[in-house]
Amino acid sequence: MNRVKGKVCIVTGGALGIGRACAERLAEESARKSGTACRR
Repeated sequence: MNRVKGKVCIVTGGALGIGRACAERLAEESARKSGTACRR
């Protein structure tokens, strides 16, 4: 699907869990993306 093709998506918590799954799915759907993660 191309629901997000060409759109910009910002994913927080993209290192693990749901955030990572979202970032991977957005990549599959050709979104322009930015991910952040902070591990303490």
